[in-house]
Amino acid sequence: QKEPVGMRLAAIARNRIYGQYEVIWKAPKCVKAVCEKNMLYLEFDQNIFLYGERLNGLELWQRDEIQKLETVMIQDRTLLARFERKETTGIVVKFACTGYYEINLYNSAGIPAFPFERYVEEK
Repeated sequence: QKEPVGMRLAAIARNRIYGQYEVIWKAPKCVKAVCEKNMLYLEFDQNIFLYGERLNGLELWQRDEIQKLETVMIQDRTLLARFERKETTGIVVKFACTGYYEINLYNSAGIPAFPFERYVEEK
């Protein structure tokens, strides 16, 4: 699959070399993870979109156990997920950090989100 790589390289060149700064070439990155009661808020550096009904590759860890995310919604740059809260501290969220995932979280240019692992802050 060489076409996606070529499209990404072309977008980088258009933005960085030819000065077409409106061309998006970077993958969306999670910049903040916050928890309030039983809601997880993941803030990204750009608008994100979910392709499909269920988000692949997102894991929430509490006490060395993976917690099930019940509801996932996206509003512009923020991903919201409801979960069963067991701990008040030490919560970690991971996205596409192990094995192989069919990533289905993208920006408006169709570039998949960057894998990450973050400690969740308390709001």
